[in-house]
Amino acid sequence: PCISCNAPLLGKYDAGHYFSVGGHEALRFDERNVHGQCVTCNQYKHGNLIFYRQGLLARIGEAQLVDLESKANTPVKRTKDELDAITKEYKKKLKKF
Repeated sequence: PCISCNAPLLGKYDAGHYFSVGGHEALRFDERNVHGQCVTCNQYKHGNLIFYRQGLLARIGEAQLVDLESKANTPVKRTKDELDAITKEYKKKLKKF
């Protein structure tokens, strides 16, 4: 269901981010930061972040959420080799579907 409102994710839904990717580069590839979210919460309620956080607590637990929040503003600069390895990893994951 939607991370924020628990509505079933039927038809069109979004990949909702707790921390925006543009402002939090360290979390760009952190899968704890992205969850299925209904269009209403993601687009019309600007992420519905108060309820998103509650949903995160339920899904990943307090320790993981604190870790995610602590990494949010960490500066990161990835090398081309690191990005190539990440690309390879996600292509491998996609083949499983």
